[in-house]
Order: sequence, then C-alpha cells, then structure tokens
Amino acid sequence: METDESIERNKTHDKPFHYDEKVAHLKQEIEEALENERPKSLWQRVVFATRVLLRSLTLVIRSVPVIFYSTYLRLFPNSEYVKKSYYTYVLNTLRALGPVYIKLGQWMATRPDLFDEELTEVLGELHSFGTIHDHDESIQAIERCFGKPIDEIFESIDEQCIGSGAIAQVYRAKSKTFGDVAVKVRHPNLFKKHDLDLTILFPLLKLLVPKSLNLDANFSEFAESMLNQVDMRFEAYNNQHFLHTFRHSSEIVFAKPLSCSEEVIVSTFEEGDDVSTWLARPENTFSKAEHVRKLIASLGNAMYLKMVLVDNFMHGDLHPGNMKIRQNDEGHYEIVVLDTGIVYRLSNESKNDLVNIFISVSEKDGVALAHFLSKRGHPAREEFDRYVLNEKNGRFTSYSDQLNPVYRAYQEKMSKHLDTILSTPHAEIQAAYSFEKAIRIAREHGVEPETGFLHILLSTALIEGVARHINPQMEFVNDIKPTLRGIIKESDVLYRFVQRASSAKMKQQSPIVWPHPRLPPTTLFN
Repeated sequence: METDESIERNKTHDKPFHYDEKVAHLKQEIEEALENERPKSLWQRVVFATRVLLRSLTLVIRSVPVIFYSTYLRLFPNSEYVKKSYYTYVLNTLRALGPVYIKLGQWMATRPDLFDEELTEVLGELHSFGTIHDHDESIQAIERCFGKPIDEIFESIDEQCIGSGAIAQVYRAKSKTFGDVAVKVRHPNLFKKHDLDLTILFPLLKLLVPKSLNLDANFSEFAESMLNQVDMRFEAYNNQHFLHTFRHSSEIVFAKPLSCSEEVIVSTFEEGDDVSTWLARPENTFSKAEHVRKLIASLGNAMYLKMVLVDNFMHGDLHPGNMKIRQNDEGHYEIVVLDTGIVYRLSNESKNDLVNIFISVSEKDGVALAHFLSKRGHPAREEFDRYVLNEKNGRFTSYSDQLNPVYRAYQEKMSKHLDTILSTPHAEIQAAYSFEKAIRIAREHGVEPETGFLHILLSTALIEGVARHINPQMEFVNDIKPTLRGIIKESDVLYRFVQRASSAKMKQQSPIVWPHPRLPPTTLFN
C-alpha cells in the first residue's frame, strides 16, 4: 500500500513529481504481474483454455446478430429502423458483456472519426452506466490493501456508494487523520477479467472491423488505456501530476491522493455540486447569474487550454459528471476536477504540429492545415512534404500540378471547409464539430490523421459542451483568445506567430484581433 511516502500530500505541491519515472516503473510491474498470472503448467493451460473457449462462445453468440445487422445494412443502407435496432443491440450487448466491453463502447463513442456518428451518439449512454458490486466485497478489498480491519482504518464508511462506473465505485468515509475522504474501490476480479477479455477481443474484432480502420494501432491504444484504468495507482499518479501543474491555479481543484494500491485509492473528499445540479439551482439561472456563469465557462476553457498547450497533459474524460462547482471561504468560484484515470499526451512532433494547425487556421491556409493534420510517416504526409508545402516569406505555396490527384482533392476540400468555418459568425462556430469534420475529410481521402489530435478532438468536444451548457451565449473562438494571450507568453512559436500576425502584410491577408478579457483574469498562468 503506497502512503504519504510516495503520494505526498503537501499544500503547495511545488516539489517535482517524477511522473514519467513512476508510470514507467508501474507499467513494468504490471507486465511482470500479467506474465506471472499467465498459465505455465499443463493443468493451468487447460483451465485457461476452457475459460477462453466458454467466453469466446458467449461472444460469438452475441456477435451473430451484429453480423446479420451489418450485412443487411450494407445491402439496404437507408433502412433507418434496422439501423436504430442494430445500434441499440450493440449498446445492450456491450453492457451485458461487462467492464472491458463497456469501456470499449465508451472508447468507440469518443471516435466519431472511426464509427458512424449515430452509433457514437447511442454508445455515449455508456458514460453514465455503472455496475455496483456488493459492499462486503469493497470492505474486503480495503482491508486487504491496508492489512488491518476496517474499524482501524476509518472511523466510519457509508454503506451505499456515492458513484459507480465500469471500473470502480466510490464511497464517502471519515478518516481518523484527514477527516472526510473519498474511497474508490475497483470492481472484484477485474484484473483477471480484463486480461482474458483482451486476449479474446482482438481476434474477434479482426473478423468484424474493416481493414481501413487500422485496427492494430487503434486496439493497442484502447488496450493501453484500459490497462491504465484497472490499476488505481495510475489515477493517483495522474492526480498528483495535475496537482503539481495546477499548483498556482487556485480556481482549479483536484482531489489529493492520500494512499493507494492497485485496488483502492483514498483521496480527500472535495465538496461541490456537479454541473447539472449547480445549474438547476434557482439562484443560478442565466438571467440571475449571467456574470458568474460566464466566469465559470471562461475558467473551464482556460483550464482546458492550459492542459493542451502548456502542460501537454490532458484529462481524457471531462464530462459534466467529472466536474463540480463550488465557492470557497472567500466567495471565489472553483472548479473541482474528478476521475483522472484517463489522460492524453502528445509527442513533441505532434505538439509542434498542433501549434502549426492553430497558425494554419488563423492564416486561412487550408493547404497547411491539410498537411499538419496528416500523420507523420503516412504517404500523404511524405508527398505533402515533397510537393505541397514550400515556406516562402512566411507563407505556404501549393504545387498542386505535381500532387497526387487524391491528395489534391483532399487539399481543396480542406480549404473549402476552412473557408466555411471562417465565414461563420463566431457565436455559431462549434470548434469540436469543425475539428471532427476536418478529420472526416482526411479519412474520406485515405489520409490517416495524427492519433494525438483525435484525443484533442474528444477533449475539445467535452469541454466545449460543458462550457456552452453553463454559458449559452459563449463564443468559443472569442472566449479563448484572452487565455491564449497568456499561453503565448510561454510559447516562443506562438509568440513569433503573433508578431507576424500583427504585421501590416498579415493584417491585409487575415486580420486577427486579440481583445482584452471581458471577465476578471484567472491565476491559471501566474
């Protein structure tokens, strides 16, 4: 059981937290544990093979209607009733198959670039679905982790969990040392079920998923994400890293891990109302609390941009249930961020490409946007590098006559998409939809987008949805500019861009306005 020695609970969190080192060590430990769990004797192999066979039969039986539905829809693609029945069946099947498949469905719901948009909307229901295991099993897990009776660990612990998901459920307890705490307990036997299901799932998906979806890379991404969630220590490490990166941000609050093991994590209990509850209060209607709601929405956008562009450490599941709103003792509003089990990071190359995407959009350069959305090493990217882009006087020049016709069509369609976005009033621009459409255009032309950008698409969609829910009048493009000004101070690349954008030549081509903040500045970038 890891306690204060490795998960240090200090007030400022100025002490560096060696995140990469700890995560690498933990992954190695898990790989060794998985290797030890794998059958070695003949009897163990027979038992494992039997389990795989029985589980496979269940999956095959469940998959037969999927094959029927998908075949029928290929022949009759306009049958809306059958399509709706098909998607409902997929949703219910994933629920019935257990945590790994629920997580698979949740992951599919975040990948509109890979799956039909209607299907991703249906599977979005899985984000609010959680199984609940018996209270006694939670007590046994807690006692097993601490090595002592529950009465010696907590003064009291609620019998009813206050929340449950596909991986774990959460209780409120009273600690003898830290007062009210949150106790998150993994569902029983999840580690073994996870390994068994992933062993079966990959070959099954190979039969069902078209080759165009690049199953190998996407399944590896899902498997790693799943592994990071079934061990509670990953969430504790993620939380600690967020505490360090937001140590100067008084308005953004993360729970402080107190102790953790692979099955249980104990952290401070952070009070607050979830977003929907807070918005439902009579005193928080938009007509009565317009200024406050705009402030909170702006704060959420600033938090997101800091995660993406400054820290390169993004919370991967920022839906309304994972955020609380509250006022501190001084009357200032705070956003409490929960459930940090999923995080995303970009490689240095992808981070540079992301900055160039911002520049491409602001310069109205669809050619450059098409280029930087393409995955490094992909034939389209290599061809663009050879023929399409030539930086001359700060501008990109297209050699479309030398370009592969497919990629030229991709470039032209991306330019039209960008023109449509930039001709739309700012209040009507939906950043997540625009980004998703760009990725769909890439896929339509056989161009593989950079995987990291898909994670940003998800994060943007979630935070933009929450922010618009809080502030219906939000203009996402304009509202993020004051925060971007703070980020620019920390980024030489973006600073050079703004210097160029303010030149007379740039003003003629693509005027960019950086307005003063309309809301009180936050301390996110102090």
